[in-house]
Amino acid sequence: DNAYVAGYTTSTNFPTANPMQGSYGGGNYDAIVLSISGNSGVAAFRSSTGSIELSSELSTAISNSGGAFASDPSAAQNANGDTFVIARDASNAIWVNVYDARSRLWDGWVSAGGAVQGVPAIAAVGSTAYIAVRDAFNAYWTNSFTRGSGFGGWLNRGGAFSTDPAIAAAQPN
Repeated sequence: DNAYVAGYTTSTNFPTANPMQGSYGGGNYDAIVLSISGNSGVAAFRSSTGSIELSSELSTAISNSGGAFASDPSAAQNANGDTFVIARDASNAIWVNVYDARSRLWDGWVSAGGAVQGVPAIAAVGSTAYIAVRDAFNAYWTNSFTRGSGFGGWLNRGGAFSTDPAIAAAQPN
C-alpha cells in the first residue's frame, strides 16, 4: 500500500506539503521524494563524503549508513517501513543495506559484486528486494536480495539500453 515518486527538480518553488526543507536551499538540483500513500516517504542521498544517508518526511534527523559510493543511491520501502538501499562503489560493484524501521539501525552493507554503471534500481516486498542494473555494454541484469539470506544470482536480461533501469514490485493481496 505504498507508492513513491523520486527524482530531482531545478524549481525554486516546487509545491510541497510537510517538506524536510522548508525553503529553497540553493544549488542546481534538489532531490524530491513524494509519498503518495501508506508509509512515510524516505529520501536516500549520497553525501559529499560519499556515504549514503536517509531522511524521512516525519523527521529531519539523518541516518548515515557509512560507506563511500560513486553512484547516487536508489531506495525502496517495504510495508513494515524497512528501507532497502542500493548503490554502486568506485569499482562499479553493487552494495545493498537495509535500514530497520523498528530498531532504527542499519543491517550493514553487503556486496553483490558486478561491474555496472549508472544508478542501480531496487524495489522491495517483505524481506526481499529486487534489483536491476546496467552493465558497461548497456545490458540490463537483475538479482534479488533477501534479508538474512543474501543475494540470489545475477540474470542477464540483455539489450542495449541508454538509460538506467527502473524496477517495481507489488505485494500480493
